[in-house]
Amino acid sequence: MSLEAHETALRFKGEAVMDQDKPVERLIRLGEVKRLTGLSGATLYRKISAKEFPRPVRLGAAARAWALSEVQDWITSRMAGR
Repeated sequence: MSLEAHETALRFKGEAVMDQDKPVERLIRLGEVKRLTGLSGATLYRKISAKEFPRPVRLGAAARAWALSEVQDWITSRMAGR
């Protein structure tokens, strides 16, 4: 199936088609978030509850991930506030 036919099929089903000009957002799992921030899982979830850290994206019943750009923005804001 050609790319155009595939995109048409997706539109027909009512699904969103990725824009070719937009970069794909990378999602990272908890281990990578902890490595990048230096925070423990408990601290991350405490900050999420206090709305001090980006919420994860739900991938499935139990799987969660964070948008890399949102985590990087949070890190940048922390560095700017010192």
